[in-house]
Amino acid sequence: MNKLETAQRRHAEYYLELLQETQTRYLKGGTANMVPALTCLGQEWSQLEHSQQWSYVHMRTDERAALLCNLFPDVGAYLLLYHRPTADQIRWWEAALESAEYQQHQRAIAMHSLNLGTAFFLQGSYERAESLYRQSLEFNQRTGERFSEGMALGNLGNIYDRRGQISEAIDCYQQQLAIATELDHRNGMANALGNIGNAFCSIDDYVQAEQYCRQAIEIFRETGDLADEAIALNNMGIAMRHLQRYTEAQTAHEAALAIAHQLHDMRVEAMALGNLGQLATTLDDNELALRYYEEDLALCRAISDQHSQAVALGNLGKLFLKMGQHYQARAFQQ
Repeated sequence: MNKLETAQRRHAEYYLELLQETQTRYLKGGTANMVPALTCLGQEWSQLEHSQQWSYVHMRTDERAALLCNLFPDVGAYLLLYHRPTADQIRWWEAALESAEYQQHQRAIAMHSLNLGTAFFLQGSYERAESLYRQSLEFNQRTGERFSEGMALGNLGNIYDRRGQISEAIDCYQQQLAIATELDHRNGMANALGNIGNAFCSIDDYVQAEQYCRQAIEIFRETGDLADEAIALNNMGIAMRHLQRYTEAQTAHEAALAIAHQLHDMRVEAMALGNLGQLATTLDDNELALRYYEEDLALCRAISDQHSQAVALGNLGKLFLKMGQHYQARAFQQ
């Protein structure tokens, strides 16, 4: 290895370590940790991209580069998921999966497949996501990796839920819950309970939806998982709105929005704003609903969430139609 190649490898190793340190600080929570971590991510992103790309290009000729390529999205998984567009997530996880396949690292292949599937799910590429989830599920079932098996089942349930196959989704979530209960994994249990609650929302069983979401929220608060608590609060707020408990719905969505602001989580922030817009529409506060929907759409575009963009555009179209502004309504509903 010549001096230039040695310098390039050291550069990549330095930025891998920086990314790991940045995520560690981010996960400590609180403004004093999260704001500097996200500032660092923004300032150093071009160098991180360069280092990750170098490791990918050299992975077949340099064992260390292959390892770095495998590790880059892993050590920054939360930052990628919550603070980078899905295109970035897909590029990094695809590179890591290719590296793991080249190294014949089966466990890494299964985990990278799961994470890449989630990125495709967020993009709206459900067939690709399902294929990756099934690949991960088969490996985890074959090797007895029970926790990862539960994660894959939960993600498959999300695919079924998005397609409107709710009974299949609930079956996956119940299997996820059984595995988490077997392992006494509290966060896994809460995730499964929240998923079941969301599924019941999808079939208009709002009483059961609220019950499952409440159980999930209780465990998330016990474990300190703010990000997933915010998602469960959003889902519970939807159930309460349909049960005509509007004050409680508003409280739930505003609590979710506050957590999203605290975590600088644009995805959950957009979700909360869209739900507050739905609530304002139900209460005939059209001007407030318009403001919420526009903020929701702007965030969805910023994070390249295609499904949520479509929902936000549909909400705006329906609102303009309700307000008698048919020209604007057609523009948003095309």
